[in-house]
Amino acid sequence: MSRYSRRYGRRYGRRGIRQVITGIVLLGFSGFLYSPFSWTIGAMGRHGGTSLWRLFLLGIGIMFLAKGASSLFTVYAGRRRKKDRLNQQKVNEEKTILRLARENSGIVTVAKTSLALGTSLDTTEQLLNTLVTKGHATMEMNDEGRIYYLFSDFLDR
Repeated sequence: MSRYSRRYGRRYGRRGIRQVITGIVLLGFSGFLYSPFSWTIGAMGRHGGTSLWRLFLLGIGIMFLAKGASSLFTVYAGRRRKKDRLNQQKVNEEKTILRLARENSGIVTVAKTSLALGTSLDTTEQLLNTLVTKGHATMEMNDEGRIYYLFSDFLDR
């Protein structure tokens, strides 16, 4: 699990949910959820000394709801940014592979691509196999038994 999800995902997500629930409970105790107008009637003095407590609970409940919603939004936005970063990384890797294929007349190997990307051989092989599966390249074998990937769009004709 990444540092980000440990830091923001669990801690802020759980905290945000607890704060939202606490805010709802406090709003319930203030009477606002029972009748939105009951706290205004209480503020006018018809319920004796309880009106100040109701307003206090109402304010604290709204603050907890706002803080909880903010925490949940932070988690959501962070997850979205992480997903966008991963998508951008994938696009950059594909661009690097295509650039390498263009420079080598449409022929790339796992080793050369791994050096260009700076990733492991297994990861690079998975990326190239994904491009083969999508139909952008073909996997070929030369007479010596070495595997290479052929990008027909970049072949010299």
